[in-house]
Amino acid sequence: MATLPIALVFTVLLVAPGYWGLPFSTVEQETPTCGYSACTGSVPGMLNVHLIPHSHDDVGWLKTVDQYYYGSGGSVLLEVVVVAMTSAVSSGSSRWRQRSSGSGGCSNDKYSIFRFIQVENSVLLAGNGGCSNDKCCVFRFIQVETAFFWKWWVEQDEDTRDLYRSMVNSGQIEMIGGGWSMNDEAATHYHSTIDNFAWGLRRLDEAFGACGRPRVGWQIDPFGHSRETASIMAQMGYDGLLFARLDYQDMVARVNTSTMEMVWEASANLGSSADLFTSIMYSFYGSPSGFCFDVGCNDEPIIDNVHSAEYNVDNRVKDFLSYVNDHASHFVTDNILIPMGGDFQYQDAHINYKNMDKLIRYVNALQANGSRVNVLYSTPSCYLKGLNDAKQTWSTKEDDFFPYGSSPNDYWTGYFTSRPTIKRFERVGNNFLQVCKQLSVLGNVSGEDNLSKLDDMRDAMGIMQHHDAVTGTEKQAVADDYARILTEAINGCGDVTRAAINNLVGNNSNLELKSCLLLNISLCEETERSEDFLVTIYNPISHPVSQYVRLPVSGDSYIVTDSDGNAAMLMADIQLLISPRESVISQIVPIPQSVLDIPYRNSSALNELVFRATDLPPLGFTSYHVTISSSTGSSGTTRQSNDTNIGNTVITEKMKKYFTSSG
Repeated sequence: MATLPIALVFTVLLVAPGYWGLPFSTVEQETPTCGYSACTGSVPGMLNVHLIPHSHDDVGWLKTVDQYYYGSGGSVLLEVVVVAMTSAVSSGSSRWRQRSSGSGGCSNDKYSIFRFIQVENSVLLAGNGGCSNDKCCVFRFIQVETAFFWKWWVEQDEDTRDLYRSMVNSGQIEMIGGGWSMNDEAATHYHSTIDNFAWGLRRLDEAFGACGRPRVGWQIDPFGHSRETASIMAQMGYDGLLFARLDYQDMVARVNTSTMEMVWEASANLGSSADLFTSIMYSFYGSPSGFCFDVGCNDEPIIDNVHSAEYNVDNRVKDFLSYVNDHASHFVTDNILIPMGGDFQYQDAHINYKNMDKLIRYVNALQANGSRVNVLYSTPSCYLKGLNDAKQTWSTKEDDFFPYGSSPNDYWTGYFTSRPTIKRFERVGNNFLQVCKQLSVLGNVSGEDNLSKLDDMRDAMGIMQHHDAVTGTEKQAVADDYARILTEAINGCGDVTRAAINNLVGNNSNLELKSCLLLNISLCEETERSEDFLVTIYNPISHPVSQYVRLPVSGDSYIVTDSDGNAAMLMADIQLLISPRESVISQIVPIPQSVLDIPYRNSSALNELVFRATDLPPLGFTSYHVTISSSTGSSGTTRQSNDTNIGNTVITEKMKKYFTSSG
């Protein structure tokens, strides 16, 4: 497929004298309180423990996209995404205060205890009380899946949007990852990966401008990682990448050698422009064992009422510090990252933050007794800033993180080929998306309805890149829903391409164009029922190609003709009357019995008509006339097609002569 230009979003990894460094000098000056400029609370000389509140929201897996968002579809998870959407927004918004950033952390406890977070694509303002350490208590949250966020965003009024936008601008909410979904890195094509990021980043830019641009990749759940994805992210300007799934043997080796963080040299050809700082999470992407505080967790809350028989602050702090010290012993700077969240968490943000407040307060209180542990709310960007400030030299890596084995007998490689039909359909969808985008421009397609259908196609293809979509690791009902989403989007794109081609043909053309989406089971109603039809083939890439065309048919003999340049096509009562043209060599091929026996294949076709479309023009289309023949066998000679090239003149005069329409 044709490649797309890659827009630069941020500066890429640079090599500083004497060490690998992360570039932070290019933070946008017009928005000084977001991104790296919003990072406060780290203390030089202390072990800074960066708590990253997050929720991992799969865009489909055990339930469909909409079932996760709205909470329908059974009791696997109850109302996981929109559950807290309106919780305390109106009642808590009056208590919101935007604080300016500074090197000293929270300067006013009354307002720093504000808890505005984006949770499961919802806005929460929770409670009061908060941590007492003014270096730690800037509440933060990160939003990853743009597809879910956008579902929520378009439903909000302007007051809510302004409130949320203010928190993005202040750095308390950080948009991370940036893709429409958290894409798989093995079964996807690089073209669709770029489109997935382009669509998500475009929406974030529309909503928030510069402060909505992610600086860090967040690929915590894909089942292995490719250097190509790292290269793409580096070229898009990401400063770093965080992920969680690593082969168990590689994990042991890296933990023992303190090489959990590195510079990934992702392309031998591109050199340093494809280098990406990469950090692997120490104990997966969930909260540390014993410190999960959401509604689905069974861990003990932190009880600080000294008069209660359940008082447990000392033990909880001791357990947390034990984990922190073990974690820190395998990393090389005075900064460690601890994710606080998990799958579909923060359904009860108040409980989560109430317990994290206490954890921060009581751990940091030990600094008065000589402890050097400093716990703070943070974001991936602030964590990377802490590493950059350490001026550390990093090891490097060049190859993939594949295959991923979670134990000696568990290698996550079956998904490379599982659900092959949906993998093929995703590739078909990518083809349709490129055609739809190109023809909408070349054919000067306008109108809100057509543009909305094109956006629906971008949306659907972004969802298909999800690490539980194209991989085939979803439930069957979810796979069916993915197919439904993509089918509806392709049908919408068909309307766009039809309008584009009719615009290109001109003369008020009203050609009816249909696509055959079930050729993988040799089924196409249009070619099976018709004895006389036109096949139009569009080439979306930038050089001529020749392609074998395969069409299921009900007859035994057909003649395929190519334009001789002088034929005229008339359209009357949907009947195509085409004058004689040059014949093209074709062949009737029996459909294999195994295909004929497919239970759900409702088709009368026993054969396929095969012919070669020769030298299809770049960004252009060629038409072939197919008609049933009374004689058996096929004959004819192959000749050069009289093509339509879409170039500076949009459509050649020859094509205008070839196509006419009564409508």
